[in-house]
Amino acid sequence: MDRTRKHGVEGRLTLTLDGGGKAYVATYRVADTSGPLASIVLPREVVEAAVFINARIGLELRTDGSLLAFASHTSMQTLACASLSELVDETLRPEFIALEETPNALTELEAQLERALVSVREFRSRRSIG
Repeated sequence: MDRTRKHGVEGRLTLTLDGGGKAYVATYRVADTSGPLASIVLPREVVEAAVFINARIGLELRTDGSLLAFASHTSMQTLACASLSELVDETLRPEFIALEETPNALTELEAQLERALVSVREFRSRRSIG
């Protein structure tokens, strides 16, 4: 994970998920020794809360209709990817729609999708894209 130098001794810090997945183990190893110099067990929720608080999550809508979520602090690694139609289908699942919100929410969703479609069509016509 990270190479550090402390008091002239080069070492390596690693952070791994424990076998049960409930904690992270941070281990510092010095290059010339077989065992760790120090280890500490950190609760998973503490580590992940610290990471996500400082994370910059970006979204990108690609021209093929896929939407990507990425963490900008991890060399733009893709965290999730789905098509726009998959996201709409998922949103319209009955268990995600509260009946009292449905008419207004669905009207707004439809209006946004129509505006997006108009934008795509206008761009294609300006560019003479078939």
